[in-house]
Amino acid sequence: MITTYLRLVVGWRGKNLNAFCDEHDRLFKEALKTGDHAEAVSHYYDMMGALIAAYYGDGWHFAPPEFKRQKREDSMRALHLRMGHLLKLDGDCKVLDVGSGVGGITRRLTKEMGSECVGLTMSSEEVQQGNELTEKAGLAERCSIVQGDCLAMPFEEETFNRAYAIYALKYYRDMHDVLSEVHRVLEPGGLFAAYCLCRSNTYDGSNEQHKRVASEFEYACAMPTMHTESQIIQAANGVGLELVSSEDISTEWTWYHHWTNDRLLYWSIRSRFVRFMFRVGEGIRILPRGYSRFDSTFVGGTVRLIVEGGKMGILEGSRLMLFRKPSL
Repeated sequence: MITTYLRLVVGWRGKNLNAFCDEHDRLFKEALKTGDHAEAVSHYYDMMGALIAAYYGDGWHFAPPEFKRQKREDSMRALHLRMGHLLKLDGDCKVLDVGSGVGGITRRLTKEMGSECVGLTMSSEEVQQGNELTEKAGLAERCSIVQGDCLAMPFEEETFNRAYAIYALKYYRDMHDVLSEVHRVLEPGGLFAAYCLCRSNTYDGSNEQHKRVASEFEYACAMPTMHTESQIIQAANGVGLELVSSEDISTEWTWYHHWTNDRLLYWSIRSRFVRFMFRVGEGIRILPRGYSRFDSTFVGGTVRLIVEGGKMGILEGSRLMLFRKPSL
């Protein structure tokens, strides 16, 4: 992971990350006024999509290991296949990936479960990169990534018989709006799985530490105020999606385990010395302009907040829910 990350940073040497940070700040403030985070999210992933794909893998989400020494990549694959089995995917299914990013999971489920899969993302950069990767994988006949807003999906009614969202619902202030679109594009009897990062029921809005961690995390990822499990379920019921099951799949091992289990990586994202060296590297032009600022919010800073929120119990990152659109 560290080698890949360093290679990506070298590729960014000509970028001005201060400009990205300034524009992120402007767009996020505008989103708070309007309630529409689409432009802020698209800007975020136009930059972060490449980093996430190269450094982290199939998407910016987290899965608890099944056993202590299970590799992160294997934990993620196990989560994706678990979700595929929950949705009862097979070669007859036409599946929508809501908020697909560059489509790593879309391709995995196409390849391993035989389904026809379409990924939907707001980022044009992710569409281009995702479809190039799909073509290279030889999956273009049954898998594609398209650009569009999940609040106005570019599909006819009842196009899909399965759909899923992995850490995507957190980008929508009004769950009713995005889940209405999921309901619209699903066939009667269709299934929808949501793997969610939520605020837990123990979050206390009067606790300043809780508020700080949540608000800084929301800012870093261009998100509106995160929802709780009960709010998502209530919104789904309101648009006609029936809850089939809901569980936190973290048991013995936490959903953020892979960040804290790698001691060198965990030390590096918390170390003042590392952050000092980033500033030195930036000063002598080894690192891109604004890199230390970028890292403190969007890379190391985000991971620190994830772990802090998880340990405090105010963030829940492994909630898996299944809904059904009633048959006619």
